[in-house]
Amino acid sequence: MKQALGLVEIQGLSTAVVVADTMAKAADIRILEIENSKGLGYMTIKIAGDVGAVNAAVNAGRQVGITNRKLVSSKVIPRPSDYVEHTFCDPKPLKTAAPSEQKQPEMPAKAEKEPEKKEQEPAGTPAATKKTDTAKHKK
Repeated sequence: MKQALGLVEIQGLSTAVVVADTMAKAADIRILEIENSKGLGYMTIKIAGDVGAVNAAVNAGRQVGITNRKLVSSKVIPRPSDYVEHTFCDPKPLKTAAPSEQKQPEMPAKAEKEPEKKEQEPAGTPAATKKTDTAKHKK
């Protein structure tokens, strides 16, 4: 059975997060994405699931949006075409490296020892050296 696609557009990120939370609690759906639309801080919440679950979730999300006066629009596509379903409803796998593949950069031995040398020098020495060097170059 094909998945349904639900879209709810809300103004503001914080309201979009509250709406997405309400939608997830209202029905057995999958939140695909909360997308930042261009202009005026609009956020589009995309969900997928069974037709009845998506209808219930979108209705719950609409009510939260209306209550907060932030609802822009909403739409349920019951059985989207193959192209729309493939574009919006298929989860995209995240590329993450396995813990063994992640390498931490190695610090060169000199870089670790240089701060120790600076701490061992007397406090007034670098400032006095700079003043005498500038005085020599001006002559």
